[in-house]
Amino acid sequence: MKQVRILFMILLLGTLLGCTTASEKLPVVEGMKASMVVEETVQEFKVKEQPKEIAQDSVMEKFKLDELAEKTSAAIEEIKTAEEAETEEEDSELYASTEKINYKGKVHQLKGDISHYGYGLHGSQTATGGRFDQWAMTTAHKTLPFGTVVRVTNKRNGKSVDVRVNDRGPYIKGRTFDLSRGAFIKIAPQSQGVLKAKDVTVRIIKLGNGNRKENR
Repeated sequence: MKQVRILFMILLLGTLLGCTTASEKLPVVEGMKASMVVEETVQEFKVKEQPKEIAQDSVMEKFKLDELAEKTSAAIEEIKTAEEAETEEEDSELYASTEKINYKGKVHQLKGDISHYGYGLHGSQTATGGRFDQWAMTTAHKTLPFGTVVRVTNKRNGKSVDVRVNDRGPYIKGRTFDLSRGAFIKIAPQSQGVLKAKDVTVRIIKLGNGNRKENR
């Protein structure tokens, strides 16, 4: 539905700008939001057309320009509102999932066994380049962006812990997260070693930016 609305707005704007086709003035670059395309087109129109209109010194032409600017501004706002609504919908789906998420074209697995690490690895280098602290509330995950915060809940006792992704792993089949020792003992006895997938839920609290240096 959003795509149809955006296409309609682009075609409308193309007509207002006097284009024979929408693509003549509105070349949609892959990866660009529709509102960005519209705004760039408006700027291009102003640069090319405004001097000519002013030179004509016509009250009627100036009125047409003002009317065009008003309609264009309304079209941009409607497209932005639609984009924001879709982003909120996508975010709610990400944060509601406990199985897996599709983020930026990549599938990230959430459901699986939860293990922990520490001991001899305390002080070793993590995948972000920082030093591993077995008592910090952190976790390793194979693909989630660095800085992502997840909430791990032990369904058997109701205890939860929020951990930040700052390392890669675990690489044992069936496991999705490797919590720090300190984080694991917040929700289960250390002696348990591994929490089975059926006994835990994992939800995304905040998606990280993936920057290694900022998330050490």
